[in-house]
Amino acid sequence: MKNQLNARLINAMSDALPAKMNLANFLTKELLLSREAAYRRLRGEVPFGLDETAQIAMKLNLSIDNIIGNHENSAAMIHMNLNKSKDAMVNYELTMERFLQISKMIKDMNPLTFSCATNLLPFVFCEPYEYINKFRISRRLHLSNKIKGTGSLADIEISENTLKLQKIIAQNYRLIPNTIFIWDTNIILSFIKMIQLFYNLRILSKEDIKHLKNELHTLMYDAEEITNFGKYRDGGNVNIYLSNINLEASYGYLESDNFCMSTFRVYAINIIDSQHPDICRLQKNWILSLRRYATLITESCETERLKFFNLQHEYIDSI
Repeated sequence: MKNQLNARLINAMSDALPAKMNLANFLTKELLLSREAAYRRLRGEVPFGLDETAQIAMKLNLSIDNIIGNHENSAAMIHMNLNKSKDAMVNYELTMERFLQISKMIKDMNPLTFSCATNLLPFVFCEPYEYINKFRISRRLHLSNKIKGTGSLADIEISENTLKLQKIIAQNYRLIPNTIFIWDTNIILSFIKMIQLFYNLRILSKEDIKHLKNELHTLMYDAEEITNFGKYRDGGNVNIYLSNINLEASYGYLESDNFCMSTFRVYAINIIDSQHPDICRLQKNWILSLRRYATLITESCETERLKFFNLQHEYIDSI
C-alpha cells in the first residue's frame, strides 16, 4: 500500500511540475531534504510522510483524493477555504492568497478552459472597479455580521496587499486561453436590488450610489465590447451566453490536460473547490447542460445582445 501511495504521489508530481524541473531538486528545496534522502523517497525505499505529502499537495495544488485513491469510493475531498482569523478582512485576504497560488499554477497551462455559470457578476469583471469591488466584499461581510455598516463605502478599508492579490488573480484568469460564461439574465438586476436595500438601510451614501452607477455603466460597456470582439483586451478568448433559465447558484470548472477543478460560489464571495474527478465530471456535465439552454451573444445574435445590454443600462439608471 505504501509503495502504491509513493508511486501515485511521484506520478502526480511529475505531471504537475514543468518538464525541465528535476523531481529530486524540487524535493530538496521544498522539503529541506538532502539529495540522498530525496532519492530514497523517489526510489520507494522510504515512504513520504503525511506531512510531506500534504506540503507537496499544497505547493503543487494536487488532489490528495487522487493520490490516496479516494476517488474510488463515495467520499470526496472539498477545500472549504475557511480561515479562522477574527478579522473578516484578514480571512478574505487569506482566501485570495490561496487563489493566487491556483491562478499562478494554471497560468501557463495550454490548452486550458474556464467555464462558469453564474447569477453574480464575475470577479474578473468587478475587480477593476473600486466601488463595485468594495460593495461586493462589504455586503457579504455585513450580511454575515462580520462588519457594521459605516454609512459610506469610502470608510471601508481594503488593504493594499488584498488589492494587489485581486489584481494579479484577475489578470491571470483573463490570460486563460478559453473562457465560457453563462450569465443569468438577472445578473445586474439582483446586484442593483442589493444596492437599493443597503441604501435604504443607510449603509450606502448618495455619493456611493453615484460612483456605483458610473462604474456599473462602464462595466456593462466593457462586457459589451468583449461580446463584440470575443476576447479580453489583455487576454484570452471569451464566449458569453445568456441563460434562458434562472441559475440558482454559481458554478465554475477549470480543465486542462491532467488537471481539473470545480468551484462553487457560496456566501457571495467565498468559494469552495474540489479536484475530485467525479465532482469535476458532474460539474462539467452540469455546465454543458446549462449551456444547451442558453443563447450565445458573443459575436452573434446582435439583436439579442443589444436588447440585453440596453436593458442593463436602464436598470442601472433606475437606481
